[in-house]
Amino acid sequence: MGKVSEKETAQSEGDTLNPVLDPTTTFALQMREMNQRMAARDKHNEEMDRLFSYFDDEVVHAILANPLGDVSMEDTLIWEYHSSGLFTILGLLQDFDDAQDFHAHPVPKVFLGCSHGNSIPVIPKPCYFKLYVDVALNDHKHKVGIGAVVTNSKGDIVASMSSPFDGILSPLFAEAKVLLWALRRCMVVRFPLDCIASDCQLLVHRVKHRWKDKSALSDVVEQILSCLSFFFPSAAVIQVPRNHNVMSHNLVKAAIRLEREVL
Repeated sequence: MGKVSEKETAQSEGDTLNPVLDPTTTFALQMREMNQRMAARDKHNEEMDRLFSYFDDEVVHAILANPLGDVSMEDTLIWEYHSSGLFTILGLLQDFDDAQDFHAHPVPKVFLGCSHGNSIPVIPKPCYFKLYVDVALNDHKHKVGIGAVVTNSKGDIVASMSSPFDGILSPLFAEAKVLLWALRRCMVVRFPLDCIASDCQLLVHRVKHRWKDKSALSDVVEQILSCLSFFFPSAAVIQVPRNHNVMSHNLVKAAIRLEREVL
């Protein structure tokens, strides 16, 4: 075996530490990097199109306005608003079971009425209860207050619930969320509801007509209908004026100042 000179050894080590790429290799690397950038741009445009096809413009802007702290996880199209700008799932297994039952059985009709002006408030039947819901928004503090009051046939308050959370929601979406939230809590304690009152006429209208599209609001409305059909099939969903919804309105104004849910 012949000897290797020090010059040849140094040149060999230098080539290892500082490789010199030929023009063909450099061009290939540049093309690969450019293709990666184009693929990332196409994926971004595709994801934006999907966002706007599934969510209202206002909700999309709320999502994009909140930076994500962890981008290592794969994106998933899911529901439920979260203060981070993500949509998360609550009670996934229960919702899945409810959905199976929903499609396996015929959906009973839900009676929806309306109370206007200074008309006499609807009184629930004896041994039944009436649910009032309301929401308050503070966009400056990115705060939402939700609340509900349950009364008996005599008009006495038997339960009240309120909770704050961080986020920015459209008024209609927030009204739908608080109604679903209150219905689920009444399901847990088995309140036999005879009447459900909201001062949001647009929400009552959309529930009444089983409004549906590809928006997040439509998904919440469908969950509301599922709760009504299976747990409160005889309940009347009515729209009431603000002066008939004072109790829950006072709750939600106080809820914005809270740090946790109050029952």
